[in-house]
Amino acid sequence: EERHLVEPIEPGGEFQLQDYYDNPARYRSTFERHARSLSVLVNAIYWTEAYPRLLTLDFLRDWFAGDSPPRLQVVGDISCDYDGAVQCTVKATTPGAPAYVFDPSTNRIVHALTGPVFIEGAHQAWPMHRRWPRPRRVRVHFGVPIPANELLAAGADGPAHERAARALRAQLLRLIRSCEGGPPAP
Repeated sequence: EERHLVEPIEPGGEFQLQDYYDNPARYRSTFERHARSLSVLVNAIYWTEAYPRLLTLDFLRDWFAGDSPPRLQVVGDISCDYDGAVQCTVKATTPGAPAYVFDPSTNRIVHALTGPVFIEGAHQAWPMHRRWPRPRRVRVHFGVPIPANELLAAGADGPAHERAARALRAQLLRLIRSCEGGPPAP
C-alpha cells in the first residue's frame, strides 16, 4: 500500500491516500528504510515524475559506499521506467543480454553478468498443476556471477547462445549440488 512507501513531508502530517494522489509533492519516499532489508527488489508500480522515487541514485551511492555491503543483489524493474521510481533503471534488457550491473558510485553500467540462481523448496511450495502456492519456506541461492563474454566463449560446439546455455547449466548444477551438501559437480 502507498502508506508504506511514502510519508507527508510536513512534520506530524497524516497520510491521506487521496491527498497523496492529488498532491504527491507533499510526500517523500520512505522506501529506503525497507530497501535495507531486501536482497531482491522487483518493481512493477505505476510512476510519473510527480511522485517520489523508491530508490534514488544518491541513496544507492551512499548505501553501497558504506562500511557493510548491502544485502540487495538484484533489482528487476518490470515497469522499466528509465530514471524512474527505481532510478538505477537506465536501460532495458533483452533476451540476449538479460541483465546488467549498475555501479552506484559512477552511475554507469560496468559490465553484464549472469549467474546461476537456485530456488530451494520452490517445487514444494508451488507444485506443478496447483493453482495457488502452499505456505512453505523457500531459499534463494545465488551462484558466482559470470561475465557474459566468458559464457559466450565456453565450449566449441554449436552456436554461441547454446554454448552459453550449457555453461550456465553446468554452473547451476554445481550450485544445486553445493546447496544440497553433495560434492560439487564436475
